[in-house]
Amino acid sequence: MAANFATEVLAAVRSVKVNDLVALYGAGHGQDAPPTRRPRTRGLAALVRDTMKVWVAKYGLTEIQAEILRRAALGETRSEITKARGCSELTIKTHIRNLLARTGDRAFHAALVRLLREVAREASSDAR
Repeated sequence: MAANFATEVLAAVRSVKVNDLVALYGAGHGQDAPPTRRPRTRGLAALVRDTMKVWVAKYGLTEIQAEILRRAALGETRSEITKARGCSELTIKTHIRNLLARTGDRAFHAALVRLLREVAREASSDAR
């Protein structure tokens, strides 16, 4: 059951665009909106990056743990993360286990969902 949920979350993450987040959490301007003094929305990657900075400070995540979570939030699979990092899948699993110990989550997909909720809130606040 958890594997199905994790698969569904990953599929949802891969299909999300920042404008979808804004549409779900508040009316805002898409990237086609006329320029303003301050951009109303940022790209999903920028939103995730900024939220990860908060998580690094809040939970004391290492650079590698933050990178793994960030890449997963942007839709990369564990094997894609492994290839990008140039390490074994066991190493990634160890980093994930240590990340979970720091965040207090019981499963990686739970941490990922929590992160994405914070990203969605950030996108919503940008849209206002």
